[in-house]
Amino acid sequence: MSLTRLIIKEVITAEEDSIYEKKFALKLLNNKKEISDFEFYDDYKKSIKDESEYLSEPLLFVGGGAIPISPILISEHNINNITIMDIDEEAKIIGEKIIKKLKLNFDFIIDDAIKYNNYSKFNCIFIALEAGITINQKKEIFNNINKQISSKETVIVRSSKTDDFIDVSNIIYNYFKIIDEIDIFNGLSKSYICKKEII
Repeated sequence: MSLTRLIIKEVITAEEDSIYEKKFALKLLNNKKEISDFEFYDDYKKSIKDESEYLSEPLLFVGGGAIPISPILISEHNINNITIMDIDEEAKIIGEKIIKKLKLNFDFIIDDAIKYNNYSKFNCIFIALEAGITINQKKEIFNNINKQISSKETVIVRSSKTDDFIDVSNIIYNYFKIIDEIDIFNGLSKSYICKKEII
């Protein structure tokens, strides 16, 4: 999500965000940029710090993209058993090259979060803003996770407060018990820290 562009009120879609990430990734791979040059690196770093007390291993990050900036920064908090899932094969290939360049060791999988059937093997499931680009896709992802996990796993869900990504604030309570809410990205988004409520 381009926070700089959001702050100046320029609308950016998830598709535009994906294109930006892929272009930046190629510059990074060609040694024309450093990871800290990423347009909103500092915002991501602060957001991950704010979310860090809820992180645990093994961690699944859903929606890593071509620049898996969140998993990269999560690893700075002694979380190294990370699997990144993305539905975009090109993003996965580029993301793997970025991780290798940074000498990190994450697993990557190509899968659809709506159909994925191994959520229960992770202690923490982290859902990016970009995972599920419609409200119905978000609902299907949440429902699929909810069916597979127990009360011990933590689910972290990023939600937008702008019109550029999906706001899940009105639906997330139908799937999870919220144990904390954290304002992130300078207040433009929110992280919901969730557990499955066993009834």
